[in-house]
Order: sequence, then structure tokens, then C-alpha cells
Amino acid sequence: MMLTISKGLTTYEEIHNVANIVCSTFKVACFAMRFLEDDKEFEEAIREAKDWGSGYFLRKLFVTMLLSNNINTP
Repeated sequence: MMLTISKGLTTYEEIHNVANIVCSTFKVACFAMRFLEDDKEFEEAIREAKDWGSGYFLRKLFVTMLLSNNINTP
């Protein structure tokens, strides 16, 4: 994805460089280029559910979130 949008990149170092800032990993570079979004909605759902959900429900909710494959940083 990064190579199709960012034209002219020829080395790994150029891919890691976003707005003259060198990122440590490709994932960090994707976050910097806004290809990936943060997981605030998932974190908020767990914070809200902790007030009324049982331990079993919270574990089931977390597993459901992981299996949905939408969490970027589990």
C-alpha cells in the first residue's frame, strides 16, 4: 500500500522516512502516513463495558475484537 501511494521510493530507508522523520518500523510509518487508525473506539468500548460487564463478558468481548481482525495494536 505504501509503495502504490508514495511514488519514487527505492529503498527501505526511504519507506521508513515520513515527512523527514525516520520511523522505526513499517507499521509506525503506516500510522504516520495515516494508512492505519488508532484503536480508541475499541479501548473506549472496553472501558465502558468494565463498569457493567462480568469478567467472562469482558474476555469474550476482547476475543471477539481480536478475531474481527480490526484492532491495529492489540
